[in-house]
Amino acid sequence: MFWFSKKSLVQRYTADLSQITQQIHELDQSIKNRQASVGKLQGQITYMGITFIMVLVAYVHLEYHNTIISSGCAICSLVILILFKWLVYRLYAKYHQYKLKRLAYLRGVHQKKLDKLKEETNFNATHSIIQRFSSGETQSEDAMILMDEEMSKKYNELNELQKQLTELRQNESKLKDPKERDVWFDKVLGVLSGGDEMAPRPIICPQCNEHTGAYRLANRPLRYVCPNCSFKIEEQVLQPEEVKKETVKTK
Repeated sequence: MFWFSKKSLVQRYTADLSQITQQIHELDQSIKNRQASVGKLQGQITYMGITFIMVLVAYVHLEYHNTIISSGCAICSLVILILFKWLVYRLYAKYHQYKLKRLAYLRGVHQKKLDKLKEETNFNATHSIIQRFSSGETQSEDAMILMDEEMSKKYNELNELQKQLTELRQNESKLKDPKERDVWFDKVLGVLSGGDEMAPRPIICPQCNEHTGAYRLANRPLRYVCPNCSFKIEEQVLQPEEVKKETVKTK
């Protein structure tokens, strides 16, 4: 059940982001097409308006044989044409502004969805580790390997929890034992919160106590140079015998 919920999380975000991306693409294309259409419409209005004014002025001149009347008719017609073009421009400007606000809103929703997905999948910490210890073309390859390992490990943990839950339900004595229940619930909380040895942890410089956005894996040796104070951290890889000694000391 837990594995299914993790899987459905990615599927749900994929569906939501695909839908929002499609809406953004369609709206952006609609704005561009409408802009081109309005440009053509303005050109047609100008052409037809000037043609109509020329015909009207010629008719008035032939009818009245008066230059003042013809000139006044031409000026009034030009003013009406300019006002009509301005009205079309203002209407389109309001429509265009509304569409731009809608586009900005969709892009904001898209970015929030991405940020939420990164937060729930711990993307920023993983990406920081890859950026810190990889370079060039190997970054994408390291990212794929690391994500595959994390997904496989998380699936195994959730599958193991499901088996333990089934066994716990079948064994009434363990189910009644508070210690057994507490142990199992601790495991559930640990897996759901990502509290395991592979969980990335922030690197805080012991010299200046600054965190520069870098992370480390708890079960891996660290080589790190603080960009603020140039303090070096060089941890050695412990051999199996040394690990046992360290474990005995802590006990």
